[in-house]
Amino acid sequence: MDLTNWELPDPGVVLRPRSDAQWKDALGKYDSNCPRPLERCLQVALANGAKTLVVETRYIDIDYRSEYVAYFAKRFDSIPNSTHRLHFFTGDIPDDLSVWSLPDDPGYVGYVVIRPSSNGPVSRAMLQPPPDLRDAIRTSVTERVSVFGRALTVTGVPFAQQDTQFGACAHVAAWMCHQTAHLRGDVERRPRADFSLLANTSMQPHRTTPTQGLSITQLSDLFRTLRLPAIFYRLGQLPQDRLPWQPAPLLTA
Repeated sequence: MDLTNWELPDPGVVLRPRSDAQWKDALGKYDSNCPRPLERCLQVALANGAKTLVVETRYIDIDYRSEYVAYFAKRFDSIPNSTHRLHFFTGDIPDDLSVWSLPDDPGYVGYVVIRPSSNGPVSRAMLQPPPDLRDAIRTSVTERVSVFGRALTVTGVPFAQQDTQFGACAHVAAWMCHQTAHLRGDVERRPRADFSLLANTSMQPHRTTPTQGLSITQLSDLFRTLRLPAIFYRLGQLPQDRLPWQPAPLLTA
């Protein structure tokens, strides 16, 4: 990932790619060893009719900031402590970055927060589901987003990418479940580093970094610690679709 002049231009830049190649070029500096999650985010944005990309530089992301303090800042490397937040719109935004006075209905599709890490650039994302899949989504929530002081909303499902070092698939999956519950109003907000730091390391023999993931017991205990207790079901022993005292359905010809 190219980190040259990471915090420039300040406060951001407006891009209006007009082809798939131009869109890929716009996100080219965020290319990594694991580009598929970022590419999928772009596919979802384009499926929603995105025409304008506003890159917000020097964005202080609570989740990456927590990971930076807990892990990235302790590496023998020069890593920025800020992120880029990519905002997708279906409307046109002037090139002079007139985001301070966005039109009444800019057609906000959502955002993707990019952290300065080649192993996992997508710190978190919240995008509208593709139109052909919206009816199949059963866990969507609405998030209020401040874009240069303008309050916008996006309805979708929170997403994050593992970085293979501090947070593995299990950590980000737990965060996505918890973040969804938070946006629904069920639990308080927890920064993503908590999902690595609060995992009980005595429940498995592996080292914490680079992480090898979480065991079922660790994951269940983590949800309990974060005030979102989970029910653990074994495949093949799932509960029936009726209460214990209800009679079995009658067979029909």
